[in-house]
Amino acid sequence: MKRRRFIGVACGVSAVCCTIGLRRSQAALQRGARIAVVDLRLARGVALARHAARARMMTFAVDDDIGALWYARLACVGEGALVLCALRDSERFVLERLALSRRCVVMNVPSQIINTEN
Repeated sequence: MKRRRFIGVACGVSAVCCTIGLRRSQAALQRGARIAVVDLRLARGVALARHAARARMMTFAVDDDIGALWYARLACVGEGALVLCALRDSERFVLERLALSRRCVVMNVPSQIINTEN
C-alpha cells in the first residue's frame, strides 16, 4: 500500500470513528443519562454535589478508590452516560480510562464554572 493511500484511508477511518463517538455522546445527552462523580474533600466537589442534587442527577462520592466505585456502582449505570466530575487529576484520569469500555463521556468541571461560594 502506498503511503498517501494509507494516510487517506487512516484519516477516513478516524473521521468515521469520531462521527460515531459524537453521535453516541449526543444520544446519551438526549436520553438524559447524567451522573456526577465528586470528591467531597475538594470545594468544587462539594459545589458540584449541590448542583447535581438541585438538578436531580445521580451523584457518587469518591472515598479513596475510583476503581472500586466504578466496578461497584458506575459500570452498572448504563452505556453512553455523561459523567460530570470534580475530582483530582489522577482520579479523573483513571475514570476516563474505565469509562471508555462503557462508551461514557467524562467531563471535568473546572472550578470557574461552579460557584463555590453557595
